[in-house]
Amino acid sequence: MNTLMTLLLTVNVAAQTPTAPAKVDGAKLFAQKCAICHSKSGTGKASMADAFKADINIMNLAGGAAVKTPDADLIKVINSGRKNMPSFKGKLQDDEIKGILAYVRSLQAKLAAPKGKK
Repeated sequence: MNTLMTLLLTVNVAAQTPTAPAKVDGAKLFAQKCAICHSKSGTGKASMADAFKADINIMNLAGGAAVKTPDADLIKVINSGRKNMPSFKGKLQDDEIKGILAYVRSLQAKLAAPKGKK
């Protein structure tokens, strides 16, 4: 009886232990969902800015205002869209959005890093 009880408790605990979420590739998602307008480097595509009559500085996620914009505000824009930017609500999971945001922040860090001497 003790063995059966131990087995049942072990199964119950294992069933309640959450599994770690799959690793999200923010760079890959950015390339698939965002780079068409924001460019691979995140600095914005001039041709898309012209087509949408948008400010290239707003499309620049690697620099400019996006650097100072809080994560929560950027997440809101991704979910809700803005002007010509579509909403990704229901198209991206929360962990995917966070992965994209982490990638964008890494682009910002690269842009801000001091350049080495040549």
